Amino acid sequence: MTGMKESIIAFAGSLLLFCAGCSGCGDSSRRLENDWTFRIDSLNQGLSEQWYLSEHSDSEWETVSLLPSNARHNVVEWRGVAWYRTTFEAEPTDGPRTLVFHGSDNSAVVWLNGERVGGVNGYSEWFAVGVTPSMRAGLNTLVVRVDNPRGYSGIYGPVSLTAGGTVDEVLKNPLSERAARAGAGWVPDAVVYGVFPRAFSREGTFRSLEQRLPEIKSLGATVLWLLPIHPIGDANRRGSLGNPYAVRDYDAINPEYGTLEDFRSLVRSAHGLGLRVVIDLVVNHAAWDSRLMFEHPDWFLHDESGAIVSPSVEWSDVAALDLRHHELRKDIIRMAEYWVGEVGVDGFRCHAAERVPTEFWELLRAQLEKIKPVMLISDGSLPDHHLKAFDVTEGGTMYRVFEALTEGLASPEMFHEAIRLESLKYPQGSLHLRYETRHDYRGSNSPAAARFGIKPAKLLSVLVYAMPGIPLIYNGDEAGNTARLGLFDRSSIDWTDRQGFRVLLKDLGRMRSEYDAFVRGTYRPLGNSEPSRVLSFARVGDHQVAVVVANLSADPVTVRVYREEVGAKDWRELNTAGDGRMGVNGEYTLLGWGWKIFIGTRTPT
Repeated sequence: MTGMKESIIAFAGSLLLFCAGCSGCGDSSRRLENDWTFRIDSLNQGLSEQWYLSEHSDSEWETVSLLPSNARHNVVEWRGVAWYRTTFEAEPTDGPRTLVFHGSDNSAVVWLNGERVGGVNGYSEWFAVGVTPSMRAGLNTLVVRVDNPRGYSGIYGPVSLTAGGTVDEVLKNPLSERAARAGAGWVPDAVVYGVFPRAFSREGTFRSLEQRLPEIKSLGATVLWLLPIHPIGDANRRGSLGNPYAVRDYDAINPEYGTLEDFRSLVRSAHGLGLRVVIDLVVNHAAWDSRLMFEHPDWFLHDESGAIVSPSVEWSDVAALDLRHHELRKDIIRMAEYWVGEVGVDGFRCHAAERVPTEFWELLRAQLEKIKPVMLISDGSLPDHHLKAFDVTEGGTMYRVFEALTEGLASPEMFHEAIRLESLKYPQGSLHLRYETRHDYRGSNSPAAARFGIKPAKLLSVLVYAMPGIPLIYNGDEAGNTARLGLFDRSSIDWTDRQGFRVLLKDLGRMRSEYDAFVRGTYRPLGNSEPSRVLSFARVGDHQVAVVVANLSADPVTVRVYREEVGAKDWRELNTAGDGRMGVNGEYTLLGWGWKIFIGTRTPT
């Protein structure tokens, strides 16, 4: 994909940090907040009818306002495809011009004056596109198409036009010059195994999960993460069994899963196998019939009429908590200290973490560290989460990249670019959770093997382990499960594993534990002779270099990888069920969606 560095610039990020977090923002930036129009493209006909052209009439479009805060615009929530349009005046200039979008709930494509200038692949992203060649002195027409399958609000604003800096200069976050917090020594080496107890086994209990902990350990997992373990609310319940994120009592155990002693036994057995245990912490909202609702209704968010509200239209089964109340904060910290200090869990995966003030998370971390070192995972992508509060963030950018690659919508350069741009945004040493399936992302309804296909899903597993970050195995990935695992009703995993996923994940787990380059090595793109369909990169450690070669197409390919770009010798192939044969001078033949991984030795400079 040509012009990738100027045309596809994507970050998972914080709208609220935008003006403070971009070194290129300032007096040279002006916001395009007014005179936007909006149209839902229910028949997906906008592209064929060229809605992006300046001369296209928007008389049938409705007026919409992009709000200058972390909020949604004034159009009802929708699903599918929608378009946004505005016009603005620009002064003549010889310098670079950049359009910066403070947020897009899903993937977007941008046109300026009828010319496609870039876009974003990701969820809840802020992004920028260079528009200098397409900009006109005088009137300009800006059009954005958003693919919105999740039912959120597409573009949320505002949108800014900046002058005087390149895209990288505009987007570079000052926090990227700082170091991420140093967590416990076991955190960077982690492989997380995510469990939804209701779907994991026929019984759906802690005891049945405890019996299979050795299987999980054998995959190379080091951290067991459980979705919420607390009782589920009945009021406004979604589905037949309810949403586990609609918590009724934070101090109790969901009787569907067992008793508190059952959970304590699970934690003890996991620790005996060397597994840490992390549970979901849900403090942005609670069930409408939660204990907190009856005891402290004033701790919830109220609208102007005094009515308690949900965090969003989609989350109608929960009521929004108001973390401005210090007594609520104290109660949450007390509860978290109980699970860590009394029950023995080793940390939390913090749900909807971006909706909670970062300074609260920092306070929680400080209090928990008085008990023991813990692992905190942010269900979000804010850069400042890495400074004092969290060990890991889990934005969805790379999942969107995986989608684009497997669907033939992008070149391998997009993969390199997404990782490079993380270095512009996040503090140095930041860790991110990498996954191909997750419970509340698109994977919850379409596991990787179903969403991408068997061969692409296996290749994505390789990339999850080989790229920088913390791998996540979501229950069923190791069996190549294709069954839909919904959150609100009974579902089950097909554990048959006819496709060899379990062997692959064991090999990948062994690879990660034996070769430190996959954990702490720097990422370096490698050139190859087939750059349009072959992804190649190195992880460069102090004494090892790992090289990954991946065919991102269904057709066989013979490719030469320029591994001489990294100084190493004594290359040997790792057995991770990859296909193809090694030739001379770094030339390989890969089958469709095939890969090869090599390890070489190097002398540090």
